[in-house]
Amino acid sequence: MSRSGKTVKIGVIGGTGKLGRGLALRLAIAGFKILIGSRSQEKAERIRRELEETLRSRGFDAKIDGGFNGDVAAQSHVIILSVPFTGLDKILDQVKEGLKSDAIVISPVVPITWEKGRPVYVERPYRYSIAEHIAEYLGHSKVASALHTVSFKLLQDIEREVKGDVIVCADDKDAKRVAFNIIESIPSLRPVDGGPLSNSRFAEDLAYLVVDIGRRMKSPDLAVRFV
Repeated sequence: MSRSGKTVKIGVIGGTGKLGRGLALRLAIAGFKILIGSRSQEKAERIRRELEETLRSRGFDAKIDGGFNGDVAAQSHVIILSVPFTGLDKILDQVKEGLKSDAIVISPVVPITWEKGRPVYVERPYRYSIAEHIAEYLGHSKVASALHTVSFKLLQDIEREVKGDVIVCADDKDAKRVAFNIIESIPSLRPVDGGPLSNSRFAEDLAYLVVDIGRRMKSPDLAVRFV
């Protein structure tokens, strides 16, 4: 990927959700050009305005754009799939056609759903990782997995520090490098090389364990740290 620095357009697919909003805020503060993707143009526009107002109220002059998932994917150099595991393929269908041939796809998707406020582990219908499924479904080699264990509450509260290590798995060197750069743009987050994309399965499963332990400890912002 020849583009460098903050000229990169990052499309946050599912950017109206909890994790997506947090990532959009933090990456906009870091200086990236952010596009919010949604299945609803109206909702994308509403969340875009809310995020810009949040940034302005805290002295940040950052502009965020928004639109349908497919349109955002077509405009972006990097897309972050901030979407739930259930219904993932429908979202992939929306972004697949317009996705740039040299675009990098980052997956923080985890096998979790929620019932009555509790996390429930969802068995994959395939033997490999969600990230590998995404790469196969999109026919796209530049896929990295990352950000599975980062607290969306901390990301959204931009006056607080987001600490922790972020496991990054990828087969493509450009995808891994770009994922590292994006993570490093958020102060106190440290990217850790998790090896090939096939290792994503372990990072995805770790997210469930972190969430469940955090719930039991009454520490919802629990983070992973390698020392």
